[in-house]
Amino acid sequence: MSLATVTYSWGGAVIDNFAYNTTSPLNKTGVPRSDFVSQAGLFFLQGRFLDALVPSQTLYTVAFGINDDGQFKIAGGDIDLAYNTYVTKLGELQALGAKNILIHGMYESHPETDALQSRIFAYLAAARATNGTNVAFVNLENLFGTIAAQPAEFGYAGNATCLVSANTIVGGCADPDTSVFYIPGHPSMMTHGLINDYTQAVVAECGSS
Repeated sequence: MSLATVTYSWGGAVIDNFAYNTTSPLNKTGVPRSDFVSQAGLFFLQGRFLDALVPSQTLYTVAFGINDDGQFKIAGGDIDLAYNTYVTKLGELQALGAKNILIHGMYESHPETDALQSRIFAYLAAARATNGTNVAFVNLENLFGTIAAQPAEFGYAGNATCLVSANTIVGGCADPDTSVFYIPGHPSMMTHGLINDYTQAVVAECGSS
């Protein structure tokens, strides 16, 4: 058995630049960033050929939301457009043979992205009923909520975030692995390990149901 991991993700990405006033190319002050549209476009252009993927044997993992929430909170936007773009790209993946899709949900609750995630989940449930797509939705809020309630049980101690910002180490913790986050919003290596364990548990549960 051979295994290859290929990523087309990019830090700070949103679902669709046109969905938010801060990133839309239509606004003079908008600053576009990487988005699901460009990432999927690159994959459709080269990834499925260069990486010799067998769609039915490939796990497609998608994670969006935290940066979408951040951009929406700054200056508003169109969550409906974000949703339509999200399901359009998932639909294009399925049209090319994708049969196994894993979605990582948000690690914290926000009204707009909660509603977005619910709609994405409903779309994937319908896709499974229609074409048999295997779907796993990993709700990270469940994991992070449990960690917040019982941090010591997971080996955490002290501040939840090791560094106060990405710009300085002043006042930082001595051991990042005792903090849930390394810098605000970015999980530590230990937390990434827990996310991996939790994801595998969800996939196993989905596979048995």
